[in-house]
Order: sequence, then C-alpha cells, then structure tokens
Amino acid sequence: MDRTLSNSKPPTFNRTPHHGPLDFGLVSADLLKYSLAVSEYVSVRANDTPFTGSDPVATRSSLIQRLRDWEDHGSWQDFFDTYWKLIYAVAIKSGLSEAEARDVVQETVVSTTPSGISSVSVTYAGSPDAPTAAGSYAVTASLNNGNYTASPVSGTLVVAKANQSITFTLPAYGAYGSDIVLGAVASSQLPVGYAATGPATLSGNVLHFTGVGSVTVAASQAGNVDYNAAGNVARTITVNKAALTVTADNLVKVYGQANPALTFTYSGFVNGDTAAAVKGSPKLSTTATTSSTVGTYPITLTLGTLTAANYTFILANGVMAVAAADSTVGAGNVSGKFGAANVTLSASVKAVSPSTATVNEGSVTFTVRNSANVVVGQTVTGTVSKGNATVSFSTGTLARGTYNISVTYADTLGTPNLNNSVGTTTGTLTIK
Repeated sequence: MDRTLSNSKPPTFNRTPHHGPLDFGLVSADLLKYSLAVSEYVSVRANDTPFTGSDPVATRSSLIQRLRDWEDHGSWQDFFDTYWKLIYAVAIKSGLSEAEARDVVQETVVSTTPSGISSVSVTYAGSPDAPTAAGSYAVTASLNNGNYTASPVSGTLVVAKANQSITFTLPAYGAYGSDIVLGAVASSQLPVGYAATGPATLSGNVLHFTGVGSVTVAASQAGNVDYNAAGNVARTITVNKAALTVTADNLVKVYGQANPALTFTYSGFVNGDTAAAVKGSPKLSTTATTSSTVGTYPITLTLGTLTAANYTFILANGVMAVAAADSTVGAGNVSGKFGAANVTLSASVKAVSPSTATVNEGSVTFTVRNSANVVVGQTVTGTVSKGNATVSFSTGTLARGTYNISVTYADTLGTPNLNNSVGTTTGTLTIK
C-alpha cells in the first residue's frame, strides 16, 4: 500500500473511498511539515518509518506494519482514534466546510472491498450526523446494497473537550469603600467565577473594598461537558484610602458677642463608618473677636491631630459672620427752673444680649412734648459716647409743668454695628 505526502499547500479533497475491507482506518500526516492528500484512494506504505525531531503526530511504524492485516480491527481502531482529528483539521485548512470535512473523515476511514460499493452509511450513537459535543460515541458502518452484503462494523469516536482561556483586566488602583464591576470573559463564553483575597468582598461580579491594602482577584471557569477548565487568571489591585472632607462650620454672631465654639463637620464616610473611624481632631481658629465689627472673618481649619486608617483628609475653611446687634435707648428724667435758659437732656443706649458691647457710636434724637402731646421747642440730637448721649435743650419759653421726653437711637456708621431703636418709655422734663 502507498501514502501520498507533500510539502505543498493543503490539497483539494475528493470525497471518494479508498480500497480495503469495510473497516476503520486513517492516514497520518505531520501537521507542521506536511499536507494530507486524499484523492481516489489513500493508503499506507508498510515500510514507513516514524517522523523525528519536533514532529508532534508521528505515525508509529509498528502500527503501520499491523495495518497490513485487514482483519486486525484493533490496529485500525487505534489508527482511527489517533488520526481522525488530523484528517478533519487538514480538510478544514484546505477550505472545506465543517460538513464536508466530516465527510472526508468518514469516507477516508470507511472503505469497502470491492472498492467503490455505494450505499455505505455511518451512524454516530444512532445518528447520521457527526457529533460536535465532547464525549464518546459508538460508530457503526453498515452496507445497504442490492448486490453486496457485509456485516456492520463498530468503532468508537471520542470527541475531546475543547480548551478555553480567560481574558481578565483590573485597574491598578481602587478606593476604600468603592465598588468595581468585574468583567472577565472566557473564550468559551461560559460564565466566569471569582475569588478575592485581601480587604474586599464579592457579590456576584461586584468587588467591594472593605479596607486599604492589596486585593487579589482570581477569575476561573470550571468547564462543562464540552470545555476543559480554564487556567485561573489572577489580577491584583491596590486599594487606597478614601477621601474624607473636614469642613469648618460657618458661624454667625452679633457685634459685641463672644465667639461661639468653633465646630467642624465630616462628609464622605463610606462602609457605614462614623466619626469613630477617625482619631484626633482638627485645629480651628478665627480672626474674629468679641469686639469685631460687622463683617465676615475666616475660620481656618488645619489637620491638627487627625488620623484615620482608611481615610485621607480634605480640609475646608469656614466663615464667621458678625451681624449688627440690637440696641435699646431710654431718656433720663431732668428738672429745670422756670425762666432758666437751658437744661441738659440725657439718654442711655445699650446693646441687647448676647452682645456685651459698650455703645460708642451713633446719636440720640430728643423730642419734648407737652401734656397735649404737642412738640415744644426744637428737636435736638446728641452723640453717643460710652453708652450715653447728652444735649442742651432751651427752656426759656416753657411754662411751669411736666413735659415728656421721647428718644430714638440711630447708628450713623457706614456699616452699622447696632440696629436703630426707639425708646419704649419716655423721660420727663419738670419745670419748677
């Protein structure tokens, strides 16, 4: 018997059976060095010797010698089990479709004596369709011809599981408390499983970081009836601290009030953390004082003694706003002699609590009225100093009697530190 081997391109296959008894046989070839030629018949020389060197699928000479015996079914089965995939692969490489490649395998390994007898059928576990799923299949060749009879022969077709691989990438860094959706893909398109070590938890394909450090995630695919298990692919990600913002609280006080306690607020806790996750405290200061005039003053926040295992700190300053304080004004009681030219009117101005400021700005306006509530004399104004205002009032034309003195206060600064006020009670001027 003979075998055709070539160093040329893969040949075009003619799907015709070769000579021999009704049985399973196969022609070998070196996939790396040779192409398989399948034409009117394909046979094997008895004196072939094995390939050497890097030849991955060398035909054993002992097996070839045994193939000279057509009745040696075990040798033919061995030959078939070893080389049917090679024929299929070369057929595909030559440009045939999958169905045509399966036909090439069938018609190469199934032959009749005499040659050329038609109506040979091959079934795989009872089906005429060659299997594609991995597994072991009983193969039966039978003849249905009006002129010839032959006993069916059986063999076994083993479709090996396919290999698969996993593609898996991870970013280099993550942050404490954050999530990453894992997206490993198996070449088989089967679902990928994950296992994580380090400060992290897994929920399906969602990786959640529970601490700072290094997290290693292994992606795996165990395979199924058609695929071998993929090699695990491990990736490592560095988990950095999360950012926690520490902000000085904005505060408001009134002119003359002592500074309230300076406070701060955290924002950005993750994983259900509270202030208990932080040790120490920031340092707070302001340029505002009790005597600061109306306006805004910075509250500066620095790190102080703050530390945290899982957080870095973003520091934000605040503002102290000083608002105008309320005021009260009241007229004093005064008496004068009938016919005297003048008396001195007086009033006191105070800042309302919580302000403790002594008023040294603004003026008080005095108005004197008789019992009929008619204004007498002129309305006069006195400047406030140390909480008091005084002014001279002409009484030369006043008759004996008691007169009412009403007062109003106005802060005359461009930016007033005190709100204006009207005296709620009146003083009296008595002319005797």
